Amino acid sequence: MQPCVFQSAAHRLNWAIVFAAVAAFAAVAAYGSFLGYGTDRDSIRVIASAQSILGGAYQRSRSWGFPLHEAATALAYGAGGLPGANLLSATVTLGGIGAALCIVHKLAPGRVALAAVALCGSPLLLTNASAAIDFGWSFAASMVLLLAVLSTQPAPMATSAATFLLLMIRPDNVLFAAPVAGALLLTDRRDGARRLAPFIVAGLAAAACYLLLERASVFLHGVSTTRPFPARLARAAALGTAALGPGGLLALAALPLYRPPQATKLAFLSRVTALAWALYLPRFIVLPDQAEYLIIPVELAILTALCALPPRAAGLCAVCTALPALVTLSLLQRSQADGALKPHIALQPGAVAQDFAARRFASLMDQPAAKAAISASTRETGLSYETYLPAFRTASGALIIGRQHAYRLRDARELGPVFVCDAPLGPGIGWRGWEAPVRQSSVHICAPINR
Repeated sequence: MQPCVFQSAAHRLNWAIVFAAVAAFAAVAAYGSFLGYGTDRDSIRVIASAQSILGGAYQRSRSWGFPLHEAATALAYGAGGLPGANLLSATVTLGGIGAALCIVHKLAPGRVALAAVALCGSPLLLTNASAAIDFGWSFAASMVLLLAVLSTQPAPMATSAATFLLLMIRPDNVLFAAPVAGALLLTDRRDGARRLAPFIVAGLAAAACYLLLERASVFLHGVSTTRPFPARLARAAALGTAALGPGGLLALAALPLYRPPQATKLAFLSRVTALAWALYLPRFIVLPDQAEYLIIPVELAILTALCALPPRAAGLCAVCTALPALVTLSLLQRSQADGALKPHIALQPGAVAQDFAARRFASLMDQPAAKAAISASTRETGLSYETYLPAFRTASGALIIGRQHAYRLRDARELGPVFVCDAPLGPGIGWRGWEAPVRQSSVHICAPINR
């Protein structure tokens, strides 16, 4: 009788942890949904696309376009404005966590609580869930596809539909669909080849949709960078390790030591993880603009580790994954004088607090008072704020940037008039690059840069 009572108590405790983690995630995401645009200011472009769709015309937000996300955001924006669009992202991301927990329940039922702690505490998921951006959507669709493939009796229609949705959310999600298809082929070449048909059908259907929306010109739009290769490699290392965090780094280090038996679903998941990293990593080195580009392989590696590692190692992985949401460590800091990086080892606020502070910082720069102070200092008008630099652009084509971020201007002669302000005009990269966050300060005097 005693063992049954103990097992029942442990079962209740596990599900209590799951519900508490999900509730905490939902509360944080709901709060963040009312903080305006996300840290990734591509969310502004997404909302512009949504407004265009509501007006009866399709305008892609970036590169090839992200049709499904843009269309769904348009509906949510029409119903509830920017908070409505943000809340939809939170709901979809939470649905993706639910799908991931179902996968864990299939592969390692006793690890569902650990998975809930890790995923609901994941900085990448938490910081993107409350913004009208597609990264949480991509994570959710990838988990739905995995769940469909791992079903006891996989249905070709379900697999094809999940793959189609994944590709329509973001075209480069093919980097995840391909590893899933490849893992199927490696698991059983005869059955795997038969099960590739839904992926092919979905891929052709998605390609046809992109062609219908933008015709052949859609494939002429890409994302490029002028950053030299050594700089790209250094940035990829900083952003990649920060995106993984201690939990993800532990997962990648430990997974090769614990190989599950062949012909099991856990072995299949391990193959998907390995193949995904083999595709995502080279692409990220070529274009390391955002840590969020790795959201799928990072969460996949953590999910696989939670299922495959011994209990204590899995528990440590879960705690280490969620910890940076509460507190982070900076290894670097930008010089106030010239923006150069210097060592700076110190505890910093958690990723969520940093991101929410960054959103408030950006919102402050969008306010008339900040623009008036800049205009008074530079005599420039028609200011628009860009958080990527971060800087202001003016109607005359001038650029106004904080001294701490002026290092981003590789060749000021290629620009119009450039002003450097002695106060930062936006947050730095912060936890995503192991850097100390830029502290908010008032706008001071801006002077033309010497060129």
